[in-house]
Amino acid sequence: KQWYQRRVAITAGINLIEETINHLVSNYLSHVSNKTTVLPKLQDFQDSLISLYLHHLCAVRPLGEGGKMMIATDIAEMERVLGGLLDEHAVSEQFKVLRAFRAVLFLSVEDLCTV
Repeated sequence: KQWYQRRVAITAGINLIEETINHLVSNYLSHVSNKTTVLPKLQDFQDSLISLYLHHLCAVRPLGEGGKMMIATDIAEMERVLGGLLDEHAVSEQFKVLRAFRAVLFLSVEDLCTV
């Protein structure tokens, strides 16, 4: 039951981020005519979300394969949600770290030491 509660909390967090970004885009960004002034702030916003999310993930205790799969799914959802916020050519270093983190989840401790 504790595992299920954590899973629901993670997914709820991703859903909340998606709702917030959709609200931001539809109610505010769609009315901005000069998006070049807003893009740097959106990039900062995206990077902050990714950084906070990854810091929280790193605080999780050792995971089984099921937990790793759930987190990998959540990371894919984060990529999808945040990928629509900015132009694909404006992929930041934090976004690349988010993508790379998914692969790191499935490495053993020995594999991490050799990378």
